[in-house]
Amino acid sequence: MNLVVLKGNLSRDIELKHYSWGSVANTAIAVNRKYTDKNGNKMQEVSFIELSLFGRIAEIAANFLHKGSPLLVQGRLKQESWQDDYGNNKSRLVVLVESMEMLGGKKEDSSPNNINASTPRQPPEIIIEDENIPF
Repeated sequence: MNLVVLKGNLSRDIELKHYSWGSVANTAIAVNRKYTDKNGNKMQEVSFIELSLFGRIAEIAANFLHKGSPLLVQGRLKQESWQDDYGNNKSRLVVLVESMEMLGGKKEDSSPNNINASTPRQPPEIIIEDENIPF
């Protein structure tokens, strides 16, 4: 099973790109973990996780969310691999978002908070040869 559920705040503004087959948005979410260490000290651990959104959900996210926006996402993990300009192999894990819930307050131009991007078809692989990033 490949299922990821994350609740956190966007750590950067959304980058939206349009292609002939649809839209893609890329951003990252900061997820906090609070705990007490063995000495009784309160600790906090922050993880920054890459997100990719597709189609209508990408457009909605780009219109209503920005750096710092609270968000709940559900999706699946994907390992991406590529070679940089120097021939070094690079890889990273990305969450492909299938649904999201915007947790912030209502805006003047409100839209539904629960967005589900699950569709019977999967987005095609994105290959751009003139960039170092595989999407």
